[in-house]
This record gives sequence, structure tokens and C-alpha cells, in this order.
Amino acid sequence: MQTPLVMLLLFATLVKSPINTTVEASFDYIDEDGTLYFTENNEKQEPYEFERIDDKVLKVFNLRDKKFVGKVFNVTYRIETEKDELGQEYYVWVIVQLELVE
Repeated sequence: MQTPLVMLLLFATLVKSPINTTVEASFDYIDEDGTLYFTENNEKQEPYEFERIDDKVLKVFNLRDKKFVGKVFNVTYRIETEKDELGQEYYVWVIVQLELVE
């Protein structure tokens, strides 16, 4: 009888926890609001738009420096759920790690 309860609690924990995902992408630019734009480095060339970047990452890579435009990174990110002032949920894409691909 405890097994279904344990499974339910485990599932609930996993659903609420953001999952990190990594993609190889080239850095395009950062706009005046701080939104970062990347393009996936494959045949699809999917665009990625990140609203936030971890402060630890910014200490290593100052992406406002033009020397990073066009550089390829392994971008590790997660999608967080937040609520606005009306209580409506929305998604925020956050970069948690960058690794420059040589």
C-alpha cells in the first residue's frame, strides 16, 4: 500500500523540479533588456531565446562583449515556471551553464 504513495510523491517531485537540458548553439546577441539569443548548431538551426542567465556564468562569459558573437557553446538551460502579478503562470528560460566549444 505504501508503494503507490511513494511513487506519487516521487512523480510530484519530478514534475515540479526543473530539468536541465543542453544544446549546442551559436551565440547571436544580447538585447538591451538582457535577453540572450542563440541559434542551434545543426541542420534545423532552431532559435533559442533566454530571459535569464546565472550570475556564475556571466562571471566567466561576458556576453555583452562582441568577441562572443558567432561562437559555439554547449548551452545548459532549464525552463522555470513563475507567476505574474495576476497569478498567471508563465515560463522563463534560464541559462545555468555555458561551455565554449573549441
